[in-house]
Amino acid sequence: MAISAAEAEARKAAIADAEQERSWHAVGTFATLEDVAVFVNAPPAQGPGEVVLCCHDGVIEVMIYM
Repeated sequence: MAISAAEAEARKAAIADAEQERSWHAVGTFATLEDVAVFVNAPPAQGPGEVVLCCHDGVIEVMIYM
């Protein structure tokens, strides 16, 4: 099941707030590329090479490096 934009932004904020060394994080699945773009550009925005997308079965899985 795809996660909502609000849930995705909350996950990103939690990862950003955690004091840890930068690493890859599996965020979850999104229903549309627009939802992915909103998430990726939410503060703190991801830079080049910091996002991996995998599309299958009608959903988009996202991993971020932060």
